[in-house]
Amino acid sequence: MMLDDDAFDDTIVLTRAQWHDLVGSVKTLADTNAKLLEVISALLDQAATGTRERTGKVESEEIDPYDLGTLRRMVEGGD
Repeated sequence: MMLDDDAFDDTIVLTRAQWHDLVGSVKTLADTNAKLLEVISALLDQAATGTRERTGKVESEEIDPYDLGTLRRMVEGGD
């Protein structure tokens, strides 16, 4: 994907209220993202614990909380 350098030459002017709204939105997005990662990590940990209990196997490596493939398999009902 090529970005047009001319698209970045325009100056955008925000009022103080618009700036505060923008900063608040970015903070809310960052907080929500952090909470989502915590939930995903907890779900993956639960799945790993459940797998170990069912199979008696100890996982040789930690589950990566950013591995969305594992999360997709969990949601679809498989391990």
